[in-house]
Amino acid sequence: MNARIDVIIALVALVAIAWAVPASANRIIVDQNAAGVPGVFTSVQQAINDSGTGAGDEVFVRAGVYREAISLNKDITLTCEGPHLVTLRNDSGSTIVVEIGRTVTIKGCTITGSGHGTSTLSRIDPPPLVRSDPPLT
Repeated sequence: MNARIDVIIALVALVAIAWAVPASANRIIVDQNAAGVPGVFTSVQQAINDSGTGAGDEVFVRAGVYREAISLNKDITLTCEGPHLVTLRNDSGSTIVVEIGRTVTIKGCTITGSGHGTSTLSRIDPPPLVRSDPPLT
């Protein structure tokens, strides 16, 4: 009888642990040179907008210059292959806009604008939580 109770307690504990552990985040790949490759996006915004991209996911950007406006409208991590390898640039306005109430992390990216007095990262009031490595200036 005690062995059966021990087994039941062990099973309940396993179910509780499985329930408490969050699902692992997805890594969504962006590579501007991968047109036609299944599961790989050629635009950062396409990857963010995809219905399969959700809270906690990482959008990983491979080397290149990505000329687009990016709206971070989900709680995600935007990771670039490296600041000397990836440039996010918008020649006609803000490069990155973070939606109100979102928590985002930006790592390893060079972010530039048009150089004509436009902002490269728009902060919205109240400001969203933005973590950046290296820090934004």
